[in-house]
Amino acid sequence: MMIPLLCFLALFSTLSLALPVQKVFDSAASDEIDLTPYVISSSHINSYMLSNSLTDYYESIVDQVMESSMTDIIRSAPHSYKLFYPDHVTDCKASVCPFMHALSDHLNLMKSNLVASVRPLVDANLPTLPLKMTPAKANSKNVDFVKVATQLSEALNVLNQRMALHLGLIINANEAADIIIRQSVPLPNSEQPSENDTKATKAMTEWLHLWLMEIEGVFYSQFDERIQDITQSILEDVLIEE
Repeated sequence: MMIPLLCFLALFSTLSLALPVQKVFDSAASDEIDLTPYVISSSHINSYMLSNSLTDYYESIVDQVMESSMTDIIRSAPHSYKLFYPDHVTDCKASVCPFMHALSDHLNLMKSNLVASVRPLVDANLPTLPLKMTPAKANSKNVDFVKVATQLSEALNVLNQRMALHLGLIINANEAADIIIRQSVPLPNSEQPSENDTKATKAMTEWLHLWLMEIEGVFYSQFDERIQDITQSILEDVLIEE
């Protein structure tokens, strides 16, 4: 059983590169996708194992994307802060250090919220994908693995789009950037923001907004780039009896 499986996985690695990847950037568009071709009628998928596999897959990517994005944001933050708030540099209370600590705390909280949201999102979206699921493990006899792999990969493309979209909504870049900057930028000793500070806060908010908007795009690309890995994992762990 293992030799044919290895041969199939090698073949699938080649075929999967040709699979179309269609981005969906709004919920209305995702609802209009025709999922009929993605029905896997020839196999039974263990829903519990599938949920666990997908949760691990998305959690790992979300964690890595957020770690990388947070590192980039933190590295660029001091320069932007000093550029927009030159008067704060000499003010101990309003210096860059308190800002950096507060910004880091907010981003870590955002990362934790995103990772914690993965399983509920996976479990909420699985029933909407027309995959034939059963509590029992699959019987791999007479299964067209190439067809199953292709259909599964296409269904996961749809799930990738939905996950990236929902995670982007959780980030809520517009509101989050405004809240994070307002709560992170310390007031100078006067405790009353000047007109320059107000303009600087607006510019700093836009700076963070651009970073947060980019994260959603990275989710889309990373989910799609790694779809072959999760498809093979599901075929090995969920569809195929050892």
